[in-house]
Amino acid sequence: MNRLMRDPDNPWNPKTQVEITPQQFERQVLEWVKSSISSSSYDKITHQAIVPGQGGEYVIDIQVHLGLLKGASINILIECKHQRRSVERDEVLILEGKLRDTGAHKGILFATSGFQKGAISYAKAHGIATVTVINGSWLYETRSIDTIRLSLLSQS
Repeated sequence: MNRLMRDPDNPWNPKTQVEITPQQFERQVLEWVKSSISSSSYDKITHQAIVPGQGGEYVIDIQVHLGLLKGASINILIECKHQRRSVERDEVLILEGKLRDTGAHKGILFATSGFQKGAISYAKAHGIATVTVINGSWLYETRSIDTIRLSLLSQS
């Protein structure tokens, strides 16, 4: 199979794209994020956030600051991909680079056209959540760092 083709066996890799604009998709994801977090547990959720990094500033679709233990803060960067083709590994690699450069703790990629196998493998290895959205439903392809990798690291 051509690596740039969607995986036809994956039911979460749609043949047709959702009929909304990229901006509407971002706003929908923003509403899902807001509704999934209690207002007392987050400090700030920002749409189109300007996030400073060592290499400059980044425009991030959604940034979430979660407050813990009355002082600690968890920084989550969320990118939304509303495009005709499946998300490629390079796009996950770019988000992982932004996480490192900004010091963010977690990255999540939402996509309307699914993810290529290489993108899912890379995301799993680097703790990036990948979420496919179809007809208003969403499915995690990956959530966090692959547990096999963690067990290998702990044995070193």
